[in-house]
Amino acid sequence: MRFAVLLFGQPRRYEEGYKNLSTFLSQQKNVEIDLFYHCWTLNQGEVFSNSPYRKISQEELIYTTGVEEALLALYKPVAYEYEFTKEFEITQYKNTLAYKNTLSNPTKIKNCKNVLSQIYSRNKVRTLFAEYVQKKQIQYDFVCMTRFDLTFSPTLRLADLDPLKVYVSKLYSPKRKILPDLFILMSQSVCIQWFTLYNDLKKLIDTPSLLKEVQNLGETIDINTEELILAKYILEFKSVENIIYTSAIRGRL
Repeated sequence: MRFAVLLFGQPRRYEEGYKNLSTFLSQQKNVEIDLFYHCWTLNQGEVFSNSPYRKISQEELIYTTGVEEALLALYKPVAYEYEFTKEFEITQYKNTLAYKNTLSNPTKIKNCKNVLSQIYSRNKVRTLFAEYVQKKQIQYDFVCMTRFDLTFSPTLRLADLDPLKVYVSKLYSPKRKILPDLFILMSQSVCIQWFTLYNDLKKLIDTPSLLKEVQNLGETIDINTEELILAKYILEFKSVENIIYTSAIRGRL
């Protein structure tokens, strides 16, 4: 069995994240594992922005030299990219359906730029993965997408899973259908089709028919990662019948 791990975002608390990911990987038997990542960087001593939903110490947000070399030594990725942090502009999206749906939540409005940063990074690591797969003509049985600061070890066993299903935390289930985004496990083909989030953002946030499909699930589309991930899944696959909401994946950091 072949398994790909896709990491994205800011390299905060990466030592702890590596430990937790390694615990999960060590539970898998007879599995070949390849790692991929897209990682934001800054100049020495500069500070990452962070979500208003989380209280993160200033020390944790400071970028230090040596991070890039440390990540390479830990993860030994088969493909990776470091990119200096971009400033994302939300103004161009203010007339969209999704932005208007976000206006009633001031915290989500404050978080919009962080959301754009995250979905961009997810899209970038997905592209690294897709290009590697095409170049090497490799077929992975499963793929997971997660963060550098993963704070838990999922208890899933790949050998017991259905490759036609997608596995996410049951944090909101059964009341809601949105997809907790800390750790998502899926097939290679689903990953490549699904995670062009940033490339397809305008379609996701301003298509009335897609909004209606999501509303039929009791959800909406706004500028928030979990809602956008669900919207893109519905855009590509039309229903959530292949989603498994499981307690084997924790829902919060």
